[in-house]
Amino acid sequence: MLTFPSQSSSVVVSVGVQCHVGKQRTENQDRVTRSETPFGDLFVVADGIGGYQGGAEAAQVTVDGFVNFLKANGNLTLPDALQQAVRSVNAALRTRSAARNDQHGMGSTVVLCAVNGNQVTYAHAGDSRAYLLRGGHLQQLTRDHSVMERMIAQGLLTPAQAREHPDASVLTRALGQSTDISLDIAGVTIQPKDALLLCSDGLWGYARHEEIEAVAAAESLSASAVASAMLNLALEGGGGDNISIQFLRFLPLEPAKKTAATMLGMPAKWGLAALALASVLVIAIIAMATWNNQHPVNPTIAPVTSAAKQTPPVASNTQRPEAPPPAQTSKPTPQQPSPNTATKTVSQKTKVAMIRVENGSTGEWAHDFGKLAYLEPIEQRTNAVCLSLGGSVRMLYYSSQSAPVATKVQQDLKLSASQMKELSADVLSHCSSYQMVAMPAVPSISDAGKTAQESAEEKAREVKGAIQNTIPPLPTPTSPQ
Repeated sequence: MLTFPSQSSSVVVSVGVQCHVGKQRTENQDRVTRSETPFGDLFVVADGIGGYQGGAEAAQVTVDGFVNFLKANGNLTLPDALQQAVRSVNAALRTRSAARNDQHGMGSTVVLCAVNGNQVTYAHAGDSRAYLLRGGHLQQLTRDHSVMERMIAQGLLTPAQAREHPDASVLTRALGQSTDISLDIAGVTIQPKDALLLCSDGLWGYARHEEIEAVAAAESLSASAVASAMLNLALEGGGGDNISIQFLRFLPLEPAKKTAATMLGMPAKWGLAALALASVLVIAIIAMATWNNQHPVNPTIAPVTSAAKQTPPVASNTQRPEAPPPAQTSKPTPQQPSPNTATKTVSQKTKVAMIRVENGSTGEWAHDFGKLAYLEPIEQRTNAVCLSLGGSVRMLYYSSQSAPVATKVQQDLKLSASQMKELSADVLSHCSSYQMVAMPAVPSISDAGKTAQESAEEKAREVKGAIQNTIPPLPTPTSPQ
C-alpha cells in the first residue's frame, strides 16, 4: 500500500493496487501505473485490446505515453495536455501496428485521473472505468465507449441483458483504432472519506456492482485489502479477463497543532518574528548566566576608588599572590555522564518494531532485545501485507538507513544471514514507521501466505454471499421461438 499526502492540506491518499492475469488468459495485457507530474499525482489503467497481437505492448505504450507527455508539458492546461497526449499515444500505436504484421490492430483502452489537492480530473477512452465512493455509495463516473452502452442509452437493452450479450465487449472508441481519438474528461472535488476506483473490465465484468460497492465501503479494510478483496470477487465470478484495480482512499489529515503565537492571539505573520526575538533573549540570558558563573564576584574585595584607578599596580614577583585553586565546576568526568548526556543517549536508541501475529510471539525478540542497550523495542500488531513477509524462521528486516545498527544486532545476537534481510523503506512502511522490523516465526510459509490473504478473501466471500442472498439471479437468455 502506497500512502502519500496530496497537495491539499485536508486529505491524505492511501492506494491499493492489483493487476492479475485472471483465470482464463495466458498473458496479462493490462498495465497500471502511478507517477508524479506537474499536474499532480497521475494514476493510469490501460487494457490492451484482447484478441489482438501486441495487446500488452499497446497497454505499456499507453501508460508510458501519458506519463511522459504530462511530465514534459506542464506549461499546458491539464485538459489540453490530456487531449494532446492521447493523440500522441494513438499515433505511436498506429505506427507500430502498421510496421509489424503480428501487431496489426493493436490498441488499448485507458482510464486515468490526476489528483491535485482536493481536485481530481479523470478521463477515459474505451470501457475501463472510474468510480467515486461517497457516503458508502459507489457511483460510476465514466460511460463506456461500447456498442452495449449505446444500446442501453437508446433503451434497446437493460444493463442485465447487456452483460450477457455476445457483443458486450465490442468497443466504439479505443486508442490505436482510428486516426481521430479524444478523451472524455471531467472533474470532481474530493471530500474526506471519499474513494476513487479505476479498473479494467476484468473487474466490473465479473463482479456485481453491489459486491464491489460493499467491499469499497468496508472501512475496516485498508486500501490494499480492498483492492485484494475486489480481485477475489472477480476471480470467484469467473476471472475470464485480465483484472486491474487502483483504489484510492482519501482520508482527512489531522489539523495542525496551534503554535504559541496563534494561541496568544498573534497574527500568523508575527509568529516567526516573535519566536526569533524570544530565541535571542534566551540565548542572551544563558550567555550572561554562563559568564557570571565563570567570573564570580568576591564580596570581600573593596570597591576600587578613583585614586586607585589612577595609580597603576607595580609588578612584583615577590608580591604576587598565590594563584587560587581551580574552581570546582559541575562538569562531570567521562566516567560520570551528566543527566543531559544520559537523556541524549536514550533518545538516540534505535526503535525496532516487534510484530505480533497470530501463532507467533514477540517474547523471544523482547528477551534478546532486552540485552541490547542501543535498541528500543516497540510491540506492534500486523496487517495482511506485513504478515506476508513472515516465514518459518524469525526475521529481522531493516532499511539501508538502519543497516549499521542491524549489522551490530546480528553480531550481538548471533543471527544467521538467513534471518536478516534489507528491504526498502516503502516495503517496511506496510508494517511500521520504523526502519527496523522484527518478525516472529510462523508455523510455515504456506500458512503465513494463507493468513496474509485471509482477511481480503473472507470479506469477498462474505459480501458475495450476502449479495447473492438478496438479489435474484440474472435471467437465463432464451432462444427466440
